[in-house]
Amino acid sequence: MTGDRKVPTKIIGDYGESLILAHEYLRTKEKSNRQHLINKIPTPLGVGYDIQSIEIEKKKRYIEVKTTKSRKAINNNRFKLTPNEWDTAETMGENYFIYYLVVNDSEKNIFVIQNPVKQHSQGNIKVDKNLVVEFYKTSGQWQN
Repeated sequence: MTGDRKVPTKIIGDYGESLILAHEYLRTKEKSNRQHLINKIPTPLGVGYDIQSIEIEKKKRYIEVKTTKSRKAINNNRFKLTPNEWDTAETMGENYFIYYLVVNDSEKNIFVIQNPVKQHSQGNIKVDKNLVVEFYKTSGQWQN
């Protein structure tokens, strides 16, 4: 993942999903013993998210992972959703999260957006007719 060589989008996406899966195990490790419920969802199922995780309060967390690779700190704040992902976000509400993962040669950071549909209605993200999402600092939070 380091250096200038071109890496196929599928490999970057799979890598990002693996990192987020590990992140979710670590996020819940201290407060729950239900890590066996954290799973990557096979793409052919088309459920509108990549990972099903848990909340400490015995709820589920549905995570769509968007990964981008950059040589340096990134200024990009856009990604594209599919119609199915947006519909699922509408259905799941507060339990739906987008993890925008930025991977570069020196670090990995995640911008977490909870309930993107609500964030859109509050003006914290823009969504165009092609479902390209533009987010701002007010629409979520960065995590290392």
